[in-house]
Amino acid sequence: MICLLLVITSYIDVLLIPMIIIMILYNATVFILAPVENINKPLSFCEKKKYRRISVVLSLIWTTIAVITYFSFNEICQSITVTALIIAVMMIVGKNINRKENSINEIQ
Repeated sequence: MICLLLVITSYIDVLLIPMIIIMILYNATVFILAPVENINKPLSFCEKKKYRRISVVLSLIWTTIAVITYFSFNEICQSITVTALIIAVMMIVGKNINRKENSINEIQ
């Protein structure tokens, strides 16, 4: 499905303002939700801190690359923007699944 989205977006021209909005939402999602834990692999406090720092730095790097490549290599910018949107959505879905699993485990 992700490959299909990337192929489709290669034929669509991404405008600057929507690209910036998507990247801002992506960075906000990473700042707020990273790292996404799983009930099968809980993270310690040090691991959470380490992975949050790595996630924030990488998201800022990818945002910078997307903005720079917008003006010269628009296809690369489109791929980065769509991938960032998918990552943000998957992080939100992962957090919601974890909340539901935690609430079910607390009830039992």
